[in-house]
Amino acid sequence: MPVTPAVRGESNPLLVSAKGQTYLVGDEVYLRPFAPADAEFSQSWRFSRFPMSPDRIRGKLDDGETGDSSGKGKVQLLIVRTEDDRPVGSVLIHTSWFPSYYVEAATDPIFGEAGDRWRGEAVAMTMQLVVDEWQRPIVQFAPLADELETIAQLEKIGARECTRFREMYSRNGRRVDGLMYEYLNKDWLARLADPADREQPRSGTGEPRPVTAPVALEDDPPANAVRVGPRVYLR
Repeated sequence: MPVTPAVRGESNPLLVSAKGQTYLVGDEVYLRPFAPADAEFSQSWRFSRFPMSPDRIRGKLDDGETGDSSGKGKVQLLIVRTEDDRPVGSVLIHTSWFPSYYVEAATDPIFGEAGDRWRGEAVAMTMQLVVDEWQRPIVQFAPLADELETIAQLEKIGARECTRFREMYSRNGRRVDGLMYEYLNKDWLARLADPADREQPRSGTGEPRPVTAPVALEDDPPANAVRVGPRVYLR
């Protein structure tokens, strides 16, 4: 849906235009700070399932807040569609354990596969911002295994899968793996070597571990017992 003055509302100033944007600009989307006009599309960029009135969000934006996930050590940027300046999502940059940085990103589900592609483009730009511009050693992002467009954008810039949690999420009636992708500073790798480029000694014998045999109970099992062993039980 094109962004028109009628959609913005008479009381809302015009959205920041893509004209003149030269920084954090991709093929289909660009990133920018928030403006009061973005309140009309808050459900597309807020990291929350719960709605909030545009007037309340506009007041927060007027006060310099994003109205969502703002705080010390966090930066939130808007994902905007280039063709019509329509906000379609947002990215959040934060660190909980320096020097590792993390990126979260979401696009409005209404855009379907296109939103997946836009999210990937936005995350790729953000990861390069953190590592290449801010000179941080590492930044990570956690996509789902079925977000193929996003993953393709990450691998295009050299990000790599470093963690996989099998069937971590339930999505559309099936289980989906949760992934973690990392983007490392090339200067850091050249000086200190790749942390993944080393042999990991194997622990154990490689043989399947024995499973405790079921216990034959003489009486009824304990209340709410899930599994009963010779000395303890789980509930």
